[in-house]
Amino acid sequence: MVPEGLLRRMEPAWLADRWRVRIHCASRCLWVIEDQGVVAGYASIGDADHPDLEPGFAGEVFELYVHPEQQRCGLGRALLSSALDTMRGLGRLWGVLEVLQDNHQARRFYEAFGMQTDKIVRRRPSGLWCSIGGRRYSHSHGSVRVVRYEIPLQPALRGRIPDLGG
Repeated sequence: MVPEGLLRRMEPAWLADRWRVRIHCASRCLWVIEDQGVVAGYASIGDADHPDLEPGFAGEVFELYVHPEQQRCGLGRALLSSALDTMRGLGRLWGVLEVLQDNHQARRFYEAFGMQTDKIVRRRPSGLWCSIGGRRYSHSHGSVRVVRYEIPLQPALRGRIPDLGG
């Protein structure tokens, strides 16, 4: 699902630089789950930064990943719950995330969690998944199609699809 050119670029030094920025970014929260000293999964969040969302109302899950051998054990649910609880504690009204349109396994996971899609397919730079500090960095490897998922974080908003635009 990720363009071949981007995959070729993912050298250890390149990845290490991205992780240093992620870890030290003051505007993001990062969770890591370990299993016997090995990373089994991680998630990161921050304020949603999309032109169609009013600033300060929504938090965004930028990344949620569980190693394939550790999937279906509750780790993804624990990471997503922690991420949304943190957003709620920060006073955000909505939690949002974008997922590759063709990532049907992830889409089923988010839907089973109670998230709803706004059904709009957006084009993002193929480097979307390595967004840093809430900013998406583009690569010269084209674009990907993503779908946004949303969930209300405050009880009064349950059952409503937001219009968070300006």
